[in-house]
Amino acid sequence: IDFETIIDYFSQIVVAFQILNEKKIIHLDLRPSSIFIHDGHIKIGGFYSSTMENSPETIHYTEVLASPLYASPELLCGKPLTQKTDVWSLGVILYGLLYQKYPWQEKKIFKTKQEYLDNIDEGLTLMKLFPSSFFATSRKYPAEIEELILSMLNEKGTERI
Repeated sequence: IDFETIIDYFSQIVVAFQILNEKKIIHLDLRPSSIFIHDGHIKIGGFYSSTMENSPETIHYTEVLASPLYASPELLCGKPLTQKTDVWSLGVILYGLLYQKYPWQEKKIFKTKQEYLDNIDEGLTLMKLFPSSFFATSRKYPAEIEELILSMLNEKGTERI
């Protein structure tokens, strides 16, 4: 898949996310299997775990069917959720579309949620210390794309774009 197609698809995903954002809906399970392409148009599905922002209910990760590979640290830790929770997932999706892999280890089996969070922390540290290896690929993408991904994958939800 070429860069222009990736950007076109991701732009459509972002427009759909903006509509959810306007309606104060937090999807909580954005991942490739909840994104559908039909005739070049993106559709978002998989709303079974979604909630409203500022909902009085407390959502715990164990109640959400989200894939841990796309789940934000605050979702995994049972912290308050905002639409920035979905921004994290979008960052993982964009990274995967561009680099054809996950930003963190995906094959290791984690026995506990903490082991997985430690894996994310390790990945974020490497990403910050060695961005050239984190974004290493035979294809070179604009620096703005790498900056976008870094801002989406900020472990502090309040500091995500």
